[in-house]
Amino acid sequence: MSVAAFLIALPLAVWSMAALYALIDSAERAAALRALCVRVITLMLFVAAFGPAGHLPLLWAFGVVTVLHLSASLASRWFLSRRYQQRRGES
Repeated sequence: MSVAAFLIALPLAVWSMAALYALIDSAERAAALRALCVRVITLMLFVAAFGPAGHLPLLWAFGVVTVLHLSASLASRWFLSRRYQQRRGES
């Protein structure tokens, strides 16, 4: 039950984090806030469906999504800065 809940919670976490970043980056705040509210309601329905056992898989899913996002962000930053330094050294 816990692995199934985690596998269901993982796409919900990605979907919710995308809405959160859209709220941060978007010029249209009302639409982004509305989308975030829809995702929060969906997460609350997930917890209601799985009962008290629904909190832990959801927290793990958000943790995994956050770690993957930060890892990809830092790796791409490192790669781009290294490439910039190599090109700067060539000229």
